[in-house]
This record gives sequence, C-alpha cells and structure tokens, in this order.
Amino acid sequence: MRKYKAKLGIIVPSCNTVLEHDFHKMIYGQDISFHATRIKMTEDTKEQIENLIKDVPNAAALLKDAGVDIIALGCTAGSFIKGVDYDKKIIGLIEKKTQLPATTASTSVIKALKELGLSKISVATPYEPWVNEKLAGFLRGHGVEVVAIKGLGIRKDISGIPPNKILNLIKEVDVPESLGFFISCTDLRSAEVINVIEQKFGKPVVTSNQALLWCMLKTLDVKITINGYGRLLQFT
Repeated sequence: MRKYKAKLGIIVPSCNTVLEHDFHKMIYGQDISFHATRIKMTEDTKEQIENLIKDVPNAAALLKDAGVDIIALGCTAGSFIKGVDYDKKIIGLIEKKTQLPATTASTSVIKALKELGLSKISVATPYEPWVNEKLAGFLRGHGVEVVAIKGLGIRKDISGIPPNKILNLIKEVDVPESLGFFISCTDLRSAEVINVIEQKFGKPVVTSNQALLWCMLKTLDVKITINGYGRLLQFT
C-alpha cells in the first residue's frame, strides 16, 4: 500500500463543486491524499444548513474506512450556524464516532485568523444577510472584530460566482482599520484570487478552503510549504 505524508478526509455538501478542486490544486505534488464523502445539501436555506449535522457521524464513519488521518466538515455555514460552540459539537460527534482528530471549516478559520494575528477583519461572503449575521456573531464570539461584512445574497449555485465578483466584493469591504480579509464558503472560488488580493491590498487573506487545508496539516504536524495561496500556507 502506498504511504502518504497524510491522508485527509473531508465531508462535503452534495452541491459543492469547488472544495475538492481547490484541495487537488493546493496539495498537488505534495504526496498528500484527500478523500471525500458527501452529505445532502443543495442550497443555503436555514433548514438545510441546520440539518447537515444529522448526517455527519455516518459520513465520518465512511471516511474512517478509507484509513484517513483526520476528518473535517467542509462546510463553513454548517459549522457556525448555531453559535460559538457549534463547531465544537460537530467535532465531538466526529471524534466520538471515529476516534480520529477532527475539525470544521469554521474552526479552521478561527485558528487561521489567530495564526495571522487578524483581530480586526473585513468579511466577504456569498450569503444572504441572515447568514452573515450568524457569521459575524460567531467571529465576534471568538474575539475577532468584524469591521465590515457584505454578502452577495446568493443561496444556491455559489460555485458559479466568477472570481472577479469576489474581487469587487473585497473592494467594497476594504476599510483602513481592517487588518485582513476573510472570504467565507467552501463552494466559492476564492482560492483563485488569494494572491491577487494580498498583492493588491497589502493585507492577508483567509478563505474557507485554504484555512481548512492549513488546519488539517497543522493538526497532523505535517510541515510543507504551499505556494500560490497566500501567506497562511507559508506557515505549514
């Protein structure tokens, strides 16, 4: 059997077509594998986001069958929607079911923001206002001040949003007091513009997928450098 530096297991919403593509590109040539299983979600409605948790334990058990080293819930909203400790509840469910270390997209983002010292941030999302309110509360509950936040008001087909729209949204939330940017959602093509934003605005960028990969590797103590996806991945 081939030996890898790490085998990453990811639970992906069924509508998501970006997360796996981003991971493929970011870990290409690093002798790291990732393995995904899907749970039902077709759009960002309150009911569907909140119901994700019901399928998490069984999805995690399937990933354990693949011999992965760590398991993550690859949905940002699905791991912050019910408040500050909701991500910890999900992590607990995964770890109890599999006896493997676990994380979530939201957990990873908080750790990434702290790693980069980003205590005041601007936030860009594809979400409707009610989801943004939940996200801002989650971030503030973890000691991160949200100085600006704006969403595109989209609940489905998020992967179809072109990167230039993300850049335009960043322009709208960029304010002098912001130390950096967080771009939320694992189904948003934000990884493609991380370097562009960092170079243009001179501030660090954290995205859901970038932070998720960083956190999984850091948890496993896998020390590699991944170029092309922002300052955060220079810390691995």
